[in-house]
Amino acid sequence: MDIIIKRYLQKTDTTNGELFIDNHHVCDTAENTHYMLEAGIYPVQLTEDPIFHRKFPHLGAGCNIRFGNGVYNLEDSTILVGTYIAPGCLCRSRIAFDTLYERIRKSAERGHQITLTIE
Repeated sequence: MDIIIKRYLQKTDTTNGELFIDNHHVCDTAENTHYMLEAGIYPVQLTEDPIFHRKFPHLGAGCNIRFGNGVYNLEDSTILVGTYIAPGCLCRSRIAFDTLYERIRKSAERGHQITLTIE
C-alpha cells in the first residue's frame, strides 16, 4: 500500500496537506511546522501507543499518524488527519483516522508492505 501526503499550505507554525492512498484522496493532514518530518519515504507499522492504549500507524522516524483537531500543542512530528477547516486545524478527525486505520490494518494483515511518501 502506498500512502502519499502532498503538503500544500505552510504557515509559521502549521503545515497542511492531503493524504492519498493509491491516488485517491482519503483525508487532509495537519502538522506542526517546527517538528514535521522531512520529505521522503517512510515505512509504516502499526504499534501500540502507551498513552492512548491502542495501535497507531507509526513511521520509522518516531512519528505517529493519529486523530486530533489542532497542531498547536504538538511537540513531536505527529501527523494529524481529518477534514481541513483552517491552517493547522481539522474537524472530523476521528472518522478520518478510523477509516485510514482500517485500510492500513487490513493491508498489514494481508502481508503487504506499507509506505508513506511525504512530498
